Amino acid sequence: MISAHYLPHAATHRFSPLVVDYLKNPGSFRNFIAHPPDFSGIAQAMAARRAFPTDREGLYEELKRQYSGMEFPEKVAQNLALLRHENTFTVCTAHQPTLFTGALYFVYKIIHAARLADDLNARFPENDFVPVFYIGSEDNDLEELGHFNLGEESFQWDGGGQTGAVGRMKTDALQPLLNEVLKRLGPPGENAKKLAAMLQDAYGKGRTIAEATRRIVNSLLGDFGVVVIDGDSAFFKKKMTAVFADDLFNHKPYALVTAQSEALGERYAAQAFPRPINLFYLDKNIRQRIEQSGDHWVVTGTDIGWTEAELRDLLEKFPEKFSPNVVLRGLFQETILPDVAFIGGGAEVAYWMQLKPLFEHYGVPFPVVVLRQSVQWIDTKTRLLMTKTALETEQLFQNPETLLQEYTRAHAVTDLSLEAIRENIAAQLSPVFARAAQLDASLEAYGTARQKQIDRLISGIQKKIFRAEKRRHAVWHDRMLRLQKNLSLDKGLQERRLTFLDFYPALGRAFLQALYDHTKSFGEEFLILKTDDL
Repeated sequence: MISAHYLPHAATHRFSPLVVDYLKNPGSFRNFIAHPPDFSGIAQAMAARRAFPTDREGLYEELKRQYSGMEFPEKVAQNLALLRHENTFTVCTAHQPTLFTGALYFVYKIIHAARLADDLNARFPENDFVPVFYIGSEDNDLEELGHFNLGEESFQWDGGGQTGAVGRMKTDALQPLLNEVLKRLGPPGENAKKLAAMLQDAYGKGRTIAEATRRIVNSLLGDFGVVVIDGDSAFFKKKMTAVFADDLFNHKPYALVTAQSEALGERYAAQAFPRPINLFYLDKNIRQRIEQSGDHWVVTGTDIGWTEAELRDLLEKFPEKFSPNVVLRGLFQETILPDVAFIGGGAEVAYWMQLKPLFEHYGVPFPVVVLRQSVQWIDTKTRLLMTKTALETEQLFQNPETLLQEYTRAHAVTDLSLEAIRENIAAQLSPVFARAAQLDASLEAYGTARQKQIDRLISGIQKKIFRAEKRRHAVWHDRMLRLQKNLSLDKGLQERRLTFLDFYPALGRAFLQALYDHTKSFGEEFLILKTDDL
């Protein structure tokens, strides 16, 4: 049995001021977003999207090519076909191809896209909404993408000597690590067997990491109708050549995003940092930044370079050799998809707010920016520990020292405050010191110094009593710390520490269904899921 509870994001003390303020009052962000994160905002985004030409037939054909050689659920096939229709819109989320899906929020954001799409299908029945997962397959940060945790163990894939875009790397070099992961899947049973087969199919020899990611998302979430799209495509990038040229030769995106970032930075910390050129050169085992040096353009860390004429010719003939960074990726995504909502984590919400002028300049509709659903799982063992500590769910997220102080004060055998005694002593001595000062003015400073000395003495006694009281509650303190560690709250949030591999063997499909059932359309509250089955 799985039960759901919700908390305000602010109560978790794990979210930035921007996120908390955005959820509380999105209207105060009108200079940074185009539409509010609600159903009225979706309606506005639909109207803007209808006026923008989307190559739906080309999108459909390219996705068919990307899915070739794969079996996929009927709902995915239906959604692929729906993308050809003018009354179909997408709900998109994106992530890099992290190994074995990486942290839990990878799965959360995709399920959120599926849930919001279905909620919109019910809300606007004359239209169709398709959940889309965009693979950021061109990312070359292997240290980040190749790292994941399983239980208490951490793993890091070195790529087997491969370099460049991680999505293009081959899975052959991954087999030893895959075997290690398969050994650690538990508890044993049908769910573990199903998961092992899923991973072996996805990460089998001869595939790329991007293909493996598509397969794992398809196997795991295809029944929710999730369509996977890879932007590493000559067809898609051909539609961006004008923007890419403007970035390479005029640096217009840099100017636009810098001004917006400065405006946002007056209130909150920026997440994206534009460069004069926001493109990488992508070819075989290379993904390196392009920089302008005088009247030449060079690829950093290599001897590759071009004149302006040569670079324009390369862009026209091989647009797939240009890879956008975070500043241009969103614009690219929204150019090729009939999108009305983008779902992202707190950092993604922040950097999308830096991009609005970019969309306005190039005439591309800006989607509704939705905070993804955040989730905390609490199993039976942890709930029993909660009972022993008598902590409420909301208290779990507090600073452990604060919790200990509150518990100590509430369960002290004596009054820990000596304030009454301090006040009484001050009341007794003040007239004495005042009379002494009348007799000799120099005694006024003496009296003040002695009063401060007495205050320090009382404070010291109070601290010693408080420390003694805390020692009396050492067992409770230890349980509280173990409780936070079990929930990964000692390191931030569980969803950033654990992976779905930690949950699926015990819960199977119920893990995914519970997430879908209890995800809120616009992620407006933090979700707590309690289960008896872990």
